[in-house]
Amino acid sequence: MSSNSLIKPHGGTLTDRMAEPTAAGELAAEVTSLPQVRLSPKQACDLEMIATGAFSPLTGFVGQADFKGICSDMRLTGGEVWSNSCSNRMCFRS
Repeated sequence: MSSNSLIKPHGGTLTDRMAEPTAAGELAAEVTSLPQVRLSPKQACDLEMIATGAFSPLTGFVGQADFKGICSDMRLTGGEVWSNSCSNRMCFRS
């Protein structure tokens, strides 16, 4: 199938957050010095969906403005329809 026969991704851009193979080694070394964050199975799934572009146009977990827009009228602040309820967020306990 040619690329010009594919439908456009939601929001117009397919978001790919996966590391390029050339950068993977550096990132693997860097990650050992970063604090660990424990994720629930749902958060880990959301993270994978963001990383692979399944949640395009999102480039990360939603912030407060997008969260409020999603919950009130099912739209991101950019106007894109987002029907993933209010679930795409990172919750931290202090």
